[in-house]
Amino acid sequence: KSVHCQYMMVVLFFSLLISVSSLAQNQDTMQKEKQELEMHRFPVIKTLMKFSGKKSIAKGSNDEYVIVEQRNYIIVYNKSNTLIHTYSSFMEEENMRMDLINFDKPLLDSYVNKILSPLFGNKPDAFPDLEFMSVSLYADRDGNIKELTMSYPKDAKIPVSAIEKFEDIILKSNLKLVFDKNSPYFRDATWVSITWMYSAEELRKRGGKE
Repeated sequence: KSVHCQYMMVVLFFSLLISVSSLAQNQDTMQKEKQELEMHRFPVIKTLMKFSGKKSIAKGSNDEYVIVEQRNYIIVYNKSNTLIHTYSSFMEEENMRMDLINFDKPLLDSYVNKILSPLFGNKPDAFPDLEFMSVSLYADRDGNIKELTMSYPKDAKIPVSAIEKFEDIILKSNLKLVFDKNSPYFRDATWVSITWMYSAEELRKRGGKE
């Protein structure tokens, strides 16, 4: 009986030892996975968002706009924009789930077709297949659009007056970004954004120049 008890004590001791070792290994594995996640995390921008290129200021009727020339493209945004210059957890790669953001695309399309397509249509010849115009909408946690940025081919030659008109109608419209702000992807975000791209050639065709 004594031998049996000793045997059971030895078995219990080694079982406990294995459990402690397994727990330590699991913690070590979790720590390594966390470190790897940090290594592969999308660089978090907590300072001013910077656009490289030649910059200039264009004056509209009421606002000033920053114009950035990048090779064959123009990036433009309102000089008074603030969200793009501040950090939001939405900017981290694992939180950038734009597929979980909805908006009234037909409404956005209607503004693009009304204000911008005719300007693309002024170009007599076709745009290259891989040239696009993009519209980025920035919204607060309630989905209210507060700012926007645009990029487009230089050949589109969009005047600042049209950009100001487009921005004004977007900000005064019922267009919103719809998302679950309690979702882990948006819970800690101070703002969210979505970008939609339009084929420059399709816009030219809509503008009336086939």
